[in-house]
Amino acid sequence: MGNAEEVANYLNAELVISDWRPVKLREGVYYDGVIYYADGSRETIKDLGNPVLTLVMDTIINGGQALVFTNSRANTVKLAQQIAHYVCNYGTKLIEPNTLARISGAIIEASQSKLLGEELSKTVRCGVAFHHAGLDMETRTIIESSFRDRLIKVVVATTTLAAGVNLPARRVIIHEYRRYEPALAWRSSP
Repeated sequence: MGNAEEVANYLNAELVISDWRPVKLREGVYYDGVIYYADGSRETIKDLGNPVLTLVMDTIINGGQALVFTNSRANTVKLAQQIAHYVCNYGTKLIEPNTLARISGAIIEASQSKLLGEELSKTVRCGVAFHHAGLDMETRTIIESSFRDRLIKVVVATTTLAAGVNLPARRVIIHEYRRYEPALAWRSSP
């Protein structure tokens, strides 16, 4: 919050600032099979020819979970489908098929949109979900709780997910940082 001190004064409250994190945050940029971290260190990972897929697979193969942020609802679905296809073809040792089938069924039952519910349930069977404002609240809650329980390994989302949701991701990937706004054209997300 850019004006936290001002808000605290307005509320006649004490501002508490903390930079404590339960896990060290490392920022980096991926390029051509190497992650270049802000501290000057590097990590080489197996390049699969697609940067997002490379980072996601490296994360889940090593026992972690990934959040992928992209700029539109359509991109969340498309990217989740691509990742799910790869994960399912990689083998079920990365996911729990029976548990994911139950979650998939719960999504079909909860979803108010039959089309979105069916598309989402297919990706969830592979341990991948998409998350955006077009999904109803109950469906989003299923996705978030399944990710917290480490059953869903990857969530591809718009910035809707970033607003006030705390999820246990080992890696956060920014797929697309620009978004289109009709009055302003393409612009960087804040």
